[in-house]
Amino acid sequence: DGDRRITAGELSAYVADRSEGVPYWARRLYQGRQQTPGFFGDGERVMVELE
Repeated sequence: DGDRRITAGELSAYVADRSEGVPYWARRLYQGRQQTPGFFGDGERVMVELE
């Protein structure tokens, strides 16, 4: 969102994206395999701050 921080919620949304994230790549690389990553905890927790 342009704030130079990556929160757990943003990371979760990115990796779970069905058209670009883990579900897409699992289907593409492993002949239709279904994978759905999940995160538990505070979605507002900052994982990375960029300088």
